[in-house]
Amino acid sequence: MFLHPEPERSAFDVLALVTSDGSGDALATVMAGLPDVLPVALLLGRHLGGDHALEELLSCRPRCPVRWAHSGTVLEAGHLYVGVPQTLLEVQPDHRFSVTPLRGEGQSDWPLDRLLTSLASSCGPRVLAVVLAGERGLQCQGD
Repeated sequence: MFLHPEPERSAFDVLALVTSDGSGDALATVMAGLPDVLPVALLLGRHLGGDHALEELLSCRPRCPVRWAHSGTVLEAGHLYVGVPQTLLEVQPDHRFSVTPLRGEGQSDWPLDRLLTSLASSCGPRVLAVVLAGERGLQCQGD
């Protein structure tokens, strides 16, 4: 299971924020409302990763270690993990990331759907996913 910085157990272990290009304002609002100490792992998955204001946004909130999600890294409470642009990010049953480059245009891979599916399979009811769609939508199969 995950290591928690506080003795209280939260209702979930992972908070996944899935965003698209153009959802920066919504993401800023959510990030501003997060506590400085996170009792959960925070995962930011982005559609194609084209938001240039991301570094500025993440430098403001929350006050926790921010890391790129690399293959083999284990989800840890109190950390923010950011999906590497132009990759397919999945969470394995052992709560480690699997990261592979997108093929070609990447649209046929439905990377955010696969991320959410892997989180549901690996973490079950212990994950909370928030989908923030921008002006052009999120490009998921469920649209």
